Amino acid sequence: MPAYGVAVTEPRTADAPLPPAASAALAIGGSALAASAFLTWIGTGAGSAMSLRELGDFFLGDRWASVPRPVGLLAYVVPVCGGLSIVAAGLRSAPARALGTVLVSVATVLLLGVAVLLVVRHRAPAAGYGVAIAGDLIVWVGLLSIRRPRGI
Repeated sequence: MPAYGVAVTEPRTADAPLPPAASAALAIGGSALAASAFLTWIGTGAGSAMSLRELGDFFLGDRWASVPRPVGLLAYVVPVCGGLSIVAAGLRSAPARALGTVLVSVATVLLLGVAVLLVVRHRAPAAGYGVAIAGDLIVWVGLLSIRRPRGI
């Protein structure tokens, strides 16, 4: 026992800052997800010359009758998840892990949906989709490297 009867305790893991590697992975992966909005996602055919942001604006403008307008909003979800992953990189361990897991799960589901659409429509993915996939994987690696607090 230390002097004066005061026990020294180590800080709880939930209150500790993120490890530098995990914080860097969240920031880099989130940046890639956010940057994918300015790159093309469709390699061939209609829309292949448009960035994801332009496609979202196109669908929101109700210029294509076969696509509902809310699909345009979905074009912004992956980049927004990336931006919020950058915010999560500055949080403490437990909130960063919780927020990051929700964000990257949403992005992963949407990216898998895009993959299915590309296969069904016989379209090749372009650079923006690849950057988004890479960013998603980097965020997952960062989240998995965060140590869980004991008892949770």
